[in-house]
Amino acid sequence: MKTQKTFWILTKDEKSKCTLSLFDGEDTFSRMSEKFLTYNKKQKLLSAIFREESAEKTNPQLRYYWGYLLICICDEMNNLGNEFELKEANEVLKDMFYNEEIYVQCTNKIIKMPESLAGAGKERMAMFIDKCYRFGKFDLGIQKIHTPEEYFAIIKEGNEKNGR
Repeated sequence: MKTQKTFWILTKDEKSKCTLSLFDGEDTFSRMSEKFLTYNKKQKLLSAIFREESAEKTNPQLRYYWGYLLICICDEMNNLGNEFELKEANEVLKDMFYNEEIYVQCTNKIIKMPESLAGAGKERMAMFIDKCYRFGKFDLGIQKIHTPEEYFAIIKEGNEKNGR
């Protein structure tokens, strides 16, 4: 069976779409690399970022991440002797859990670079949130940190009590 995936090729100067036709079991990255090398010969680029196109992240995801999870993690990191503001804590978490792979032709290597959450789709944002939650719960040892489901159930319960 053959499927098509759309990716963005992001370079220093431009952003263009790239559609790949993939057969079941075919390695997506190999096909992206092949397509990029063809593109690169025409454009003479040194590197590019491949990002799969996806649905937008949701407002509840953003509310949970910025309004609860990031605050819990930032507070705990500061309790351990750091002095992070929310934006700095966000950068730390992106460095750890939200990277994009960049192919650098001159070295023929793939490197990982922190990625902007602005282009995150719903599924990637959910994976990022899950990694951050696990980091807070298990690595930092935050006992009273809630999953998104628990958090929104608490919010809903509070709203019902207040007649909203």
